Order: sequence, then C-alpha cells, then structure tokens
Amino acid sequence: MGLNLEQFECHGERALYKNIPISLLAEVQEQLRKNFKGLRYRFRGPRYDAMALTCLKRDAKKFSVYTRSLYEHICANDYPRHWNRGRCTISVNE
Repeated sequence: MGLNLEQFECHGERALYKNIPISLLAEVQEQLRKNFKGLRYRFRGPRYDAMALTCLKRDAKKFSVYTRSLYEHICANDYPRHWNRGRCTISVNE
C-alpha cells in the first residue's frame, strides 16, 4: 500500500511535502517516482553556515520535496535558468 504522505502535505507553500523524517527518504523516493518526474529534495537539519537554507544529506534530520518547475522558480525568479549539478544558476546572456 505504501507510505501515507498526507500528514506531510503543504498547502499554500511551494513544497509538495515538508518535514519528512530522513529515515523515510528511500520509501518516499520510491513512492513519488511513480507519479512525478523531476523532483528535487532539500535537506533540513543543522547548518554550519548561518546563511545556508539547507544542509548536507549526511547531516539531515528532515527533508522537503519540490517539483522541478517550482524549485526553479524559488531559485531564479524570471531569469533564464540552467541546472548545474542540482544547483540553479542564472544566465543573463540569453
């Protein structure tokens, strides 16, 4: 039957799901891979840089799930976007 993700759903936010315990990562990825394409995962937990919005996967306690188009919008407003190793960068020459 699978994991019930309703408890982690977000309403009125950009994330599809948030505050999911990291122990459920593999199960969530397996379940969402069937229904969504191009998902992005942002890991939450202790940060060693005060300006960081995410943390390393190995340090994460929880994670959030975004669709690619919403994730691009978060990163780069209305400018042309390019993906480089999972990071969003802005190109102003196009």
